[in-house]
Amino acid sequence: MAASLIHPKMNTNDEDDEYNNLLLSWKEARRSMETRQKLQERGILAAQAFLQPAATADDDDDDDETTVWSAEVLEDKIDQLIHSLKGDPKEINVATTKIFVHGRRMVLDSFRHYFNFLLEGRQARDDNIDDEAEGRGQKMFENLRILGWFSRPTDSSRLQRVLMQSLHSVIEKFVEERCAGEFEEPLFEDVCMEWKESVLMSFIRRAVLGNEVNDDSIAEWNHQLNLAISESFCNLRIGELFDIITEFPESEIAVSELRDSLARFHTGMPYFTKKLQNELNKSLRNRLLHPGANTNQILDVYISLIKTMGILDDTGVLLGQVSKPVQSYLRNRSDTVRCICTSLTDEESGGDLYEELRRQGVKPLEQANYGSDNDSDDEIDDPQEHWQPKSTHIRTTLSSVEGSKNKNDILAILVGIFGSIELFVEEYRSLLSDKLLANVSFDTDKDVHCFGEDAMHHCEIMMKDLDDSRRINVNISSTATTALQKSQMISGCDNDEFVIDATIISHVFWPSLERESLKIYPTHIQDQIVQYGQEFAKLKNPRRLVWYQQLGSVELELFVDSDRPQSFTCSPLQATLISHFEDRECWTSSDLANETG
Repeated sequence: MAASLIHPKMNTNDEDDEYNNLLLSWKEARRSMETRQKLQERGILAAQAFLQPAATADDDDDDDETTVWSAEVLEDKIDQLIHSLKGDPKEINVATTKIFVHGRRMVLDSFRHYFNFLLEGRQARDDNIDDEAEGRGQKMFENLRILGWFSRPTDSSRLQRVLMQSLHSVIEKFVEERCAGEFEEPLFEDVCMEWKESVLMSFIRRAVLGNEVNDDSIAEWNHQLNLAISESFCNLRIGELFDIITEFPESEIAVSELRDSLARFHTGMPYFTKKLQNELNKSLRNRLLHPGANTNQILDVYISLIKTMGILDDTGVLLGQVSKPVQSYLRNRSDTVRCICTSLTDEESGGDLYEELRRQGVKPLEQANYGSDNDSDDEIDDPQEHWQPKSTHIRTTLSSVEGSKNKNDILAILVGIFGSIELFVEEYRSLLSDKLLANVSFDTDKDVHCFGEDAMHHCEIMMKDLDDSRRINVNISSTATTALQKSQMISGCDNDEFVIDATIISHVFWPSLERESLKIYPTHIQDQIVQYGQEFAKLKNPRRLVWYQQLGSVELELFVDSDRPQSFTCSPLQATLISHFEDRECWTSSDLANETG
C-alpha cells in the first residue's frame, strides 16, 4: 500500500504573526546598528575634536617633533571630551581607542608635562599655587577615572605609568639635591620620608584620589612611593659608595641607611647587588688602583672597604666579591708587605692603619685563618649577649663566601692577600734590622702580639746580638779610651775622644746586607774604627770584624746660622761629606766622590 504525505493547511493568522515578528527583529537590529553607528560617529567626532591642535601650545625642548599641550589646554580638552561623550561607556571606548591610536605620543607627552606641572607646583610649597593647581588636578583625575584612563596604582591603566614616571622624576631630583654628598646625618627617614608624606602623599590624597580616598588606596600609594624613594636613594648612594668608603667612619650613617634601603627590595636585590659591585669596582679601578696612589692610601681605603661591606652584608659575601680587584692589585705591589709591617710596628708612620691593626682583640698572625677552605659551620664563636642571626638577603644573589669567619679580622684579611705569614715575618726581620743598625729605639715585646711567639723566635738571635754588642762596646770603649788617653799624654794633644760604638751581628741569622766602599772622614774616626777592630780581636780571638761602614748612624753638632750648636743624626756617608767642608768651603761632586770612595 503506497504511503502519501498530506500537507497540513496553514493558518493565515499564524503567517501574519511570524511575519510581524521577523519585521520587528529586523527593525530592532537596524535601530541598534544605527545607534552603534551614531555612537561611533559621536565617539570619533569627539576624538577628532580632542586631537585638534590647540590655539596655544608649548614646544617640548626634548623632542622638536612632538607638540605638548599646556596644562590649561589639556584640562579644557578633557572637559570638552567629557561633555561631548556624556558619560556613555560605548562612546568613551570608541573615542579612547581613536585618541590613543592616532595621538598616543602627543597625549602621553602632554599628560607627562601636566603631571610634572602639578608636582612641581606642590613641591614649590606656594599655598596659592598648590590650592589652585591641586583643585584643578582633582577635577582632572575625576574626569580621567570616568574615561577609564586612570585607576589604581597597581593597575596598568593608560596614564598610570606616565604618572609614576613623573613621580619618579620628582623623587630622583629631590633625593639628588637633598642627599648627594651628605653622609654624616640621617636623611632617609628624617628627610626623604617626611618629604614624601608632606608633599607626595598630600598630592595623592588631594589631587589623585580626591573623593575616592580610603585605607586601601592610601596603603597602595604609600607602598609604591616607599619603593620609589628607596630605589632613588639606593641608586644615589651606590654611585657615591667610593666617597662613602673613603670618609668612613664619619659616613657610617650613610652606610647603614643604604643597607636598610637595600633590604626593602627582595625581588630586586640581585639587580642592586650587581650594580653595587659594578659601580664600586669601576670606582676602585679609576680612583684608587693606579700608580698615582701610594700603597698606604690603598691600604687605608681597603680597611674602610672591609668595614663598610661588613655593615652592608654581615655574611661576608659582598666583601669577597668587591675586594678581589684590590687584593690582586696589592699583591702585585712590591711594597705592600713592608707597608703592612710598618703599620704594625711603627706608631708614627703607621697612622690610622697602625691604630686599626693594634685595636683590642686582634689575633696574632700565626693564629689567623686566611681562607674559607677550613671554615666550618661547626666552628662557631662563643655566643655574645646581643647575638643575632646572619642576614640572608645578600646571600641569595652571590654563590661563594670568602673568609666569612675572618670578615671582622682586618689583619687576617690583609695577610690573606698573600696567603702566608712568612713574607711578613721576613719583612719584619728586615725592618727590625734597619732599626737596630740605626740605633732607633724599639719595643719588640709589643710586636710579639702581632706576629706570634713562634715567628718572633727567629728574631731572638738578632736581639741577643744587640745585647752582646752593648757589653762589648762598654768593654772596648773603656780599653780604647785608656789607650787613647795615654797616647794623648805622650803627644800632648787631648782634642779627641773615643766615640765608636759598633753593632756586631751574626750575619747568618740576619737579613742579607750589602757591603759598600766608604772612606770615613775625618781620619781620626777611621783610626778609631781600626783600633776598635784590634781590641775586638784581642777580646774575641780568633774572631775578626768585617765592617759595613755605610750602615749605622752618626750624631753631629753643627753651627747653623747661630752661635749655639744644633744636634743632628745622619748616616756615615752624610757625616763624611759634611766633615770634608771643615777643610774646604767648596767642593765639586766629582771631588767628593773621589774622597769618599
